[in-house]
Amino acid sequence: MIKDEHSMIKKTVIITGASRGIGKELACFFSSHFNLALVARSENELIKLKDYFDSKQKNTRIIYYAADISNQSQVENMFAYFKKNFNSIDVLINNAGVAGDVGPIDKLELSNYMRAMDVNFYGSLYCIIEAVKTMKKAQSGKIINICGAGVGWDSKAINKSAYISSKYALYGLTESLSRELKQFNIDINCVSPGSYDTNLRNSLVSHEQNLNAPQELSAVGETLGALIEFLISNKSNDITGKILSAIYDTPDKLLNDIDNLKNTSDYTIRKIDKINYFRKKHE
Repeated sequence: MIKDEHSMIKKTVIITGASRGIGKELACFFSSHFNLALVARSENELIKLKDYFDSKQKNTRIIYYAADISNQSQVENMFAYFKKNFNSIDVLINNAGVAGDVGPIDKLELSNYMRAMDVNFYGSLYCIIEAVKTMKKAQSGKIINICGAGVGWDSKAINKSAYISSKYALYGLTESLSRELKQFNIDINCVSPGSYDTNLRNSLVSHEQNLNAPQELSAVGETLGALIEFLISNKSNDITGKILSAIYDTPDKLLNDIDNLKNTSDYTIRKIDKINYFRKKHE
């Protein structure tokens, strides 16, 4: 684990979608070195996870709150609860996500389509708004948005416009807020975790598609956990507004390319700018 150089006090990490899949694995990965505030819709699943951590006698504080993050008032109440229990909110990991409707655009149920936007984009936005209120006062903070294949998927990603649109919106929000929040020492980045065997992936990928087999969830700590751990440490300060791959962008690679990370539009999806794109004038 990367040790935080500036303080022996444990940071507080909020993880949404924490009761299963990638969120649950991230909670396990960070449970030894961080205070955790876990969020999911199912209170029963959160209780089971809390009981598991208690049985392991982790030397850390772990609390939970059952909420639907697409409901702004529930998110406000959730953050009020977390603020009462912890002195600070240092890290927000927006992991909760849904597939929305999958299929041809002219055959989709619009309400299911909007559900992807409500959870993946607006739910993350509501959490960011509340986290930023506390982080601004502290003049520091780290926000990680899990964008996944919604931004990085290849040409096989047909009939998934609800999910992909919601994740592109989240990436656009991330890049825009990176400029706005920089003056408050708040870094915000998107991370693509890679393919894992989760309910969300199974909702998006049919058996007929010729895709590589997903990784086992037990591998989350080695790749995604390691990247996020780097991004929430002091070693990543001023790296912000990026979309990074847990598979390809290892902490060692990023440290070796730190100047580009901080000073160029590399590691973004930006093309039309004066660095990556040059338009020749017609003579």
